[in-house]
Amino acid sequence: MKRAMKIIAAILAIVLATSALASCGPKESNAGTADGGATPARAGKDDGDQVPEFADDRGATPARAGKDIFTEQIKIAYITLAMAGIGNRMHELAFAEQLEFYPNVEFKFFDANYDPNNQRAQIGECITAGYDAIMIECMDTNVVGPAILEAEQAGIPVLTINQGADVLHTLHIQGSDYAAGAQAARILAEKSGGSGNAVLLDVPAEQKASGRMGTGFAETLASEFPDIKLIETQPIANWNQENANNAMRDILIKYPDAGDINIVYGVSDDVAVGAVQAIEAAGRAGEGILVYGNMGYPNGLQAVKDGRMYGTGFSDIYLEDTSSLTLALYFIATGTTSVTAGYEKTPTVDMVVTPVSPDNIELVIGASHWLQIPGAIS
Repeated sequence: MKRAMKIIAAILAIVLATSALASCGPKESNAGTADGGATPARAGKDDGDQVPEFADDRGATPARAGKDIFTEQIKIAYITLAMAGIGNRMHELAFAEQLEFYPNVEFKFFDANYDPNNQRAQIGECITAGYDAIMIECMDTNVVGPAILEAEQAGIPVLTINQGADVLHTLHIQGSDYAAGAQAARILAEKSGGSGNAVLLDVPAEQKASGRMGTGFAETLASEFPDIKLIETQPIANWNQENANNAMRDILIKYPDAGDINIVYGVSDDVAVGAVQAIEAAGRAGEGILVYGNMGYPNGLQAVKDGRMYGTGFSDIYLEDTSSLTLALYFIATGTTSVTAGYEKTPTVDMVVTPVSPDNIELVIGASHWLQIPGAIS
């Protein structure tokens, strides 16, 4: 009951923040901005100042025309990076449970298969089919951005999830990207005694601007822990575990001696677990290399539980999904888009990232909803 009340309180807080157009993101938000033309601009609080990648030539603000979300036919799309990852099992669980009492809502997943051109085409398909809201994990904002603007102009609110876009849209909600990396840097620095050599396995190169976990990690080490040297930074294509394994294997060959590497930060648990696998295969698991992940996927939580990985940053995907869906329904009910609201910046909301270590791993697993998915975690 207490957890349910916390979830309800979190969702209400996000709705209120969005209604007030208060952008709550970190200093350098990856949300887009726009020059609103004749649209009266609402200025929420945000100390970031982004310049849009694409122009937004809007005329006068159209009247809002919401829909009855309980009786009218509603169509909502979720455009993924790819449907292959375990995170999508949690998406399926969360959205299915939340939509149980909305039989009038049609919810469809689109598999982009790590191709931004697919995402762009899928947004176009949603516009043509008259979808009422689009949620998307953007693969490449330069490719997908114009289609997002087109959807907003068509009256469809676009919510970017974790991977944002630098064009104006209705909402960006994320697992606190920059702050998550900074948090990981401080935890690993304390555990390592404030000195040593670190490796960063970063986001794919094309997502560097919108996935800033690695940036937060690197900048925090540089500014707060000068005795920890960042010796290698590698982007990991497609956030892929095998790609991370291969990259870490090459790094271990380059730095062959015990003590050469003390810290490894992987920007997702797939990436971090790939690094763990490479360390174990090289026979270097006994060197005490601290590996830390992000997101709290089952493989990361299991690795922490089994003592193979030091820790991870847990982002509650279930809470993020339910919050995103609540907001999407709110936008549909009120007819709100960035155009009708006259936004001058995309509102950004950060979700909490909980540090996970051997000390609290059982508690986090119990609260994570992963136990509801058969075989996800033991």
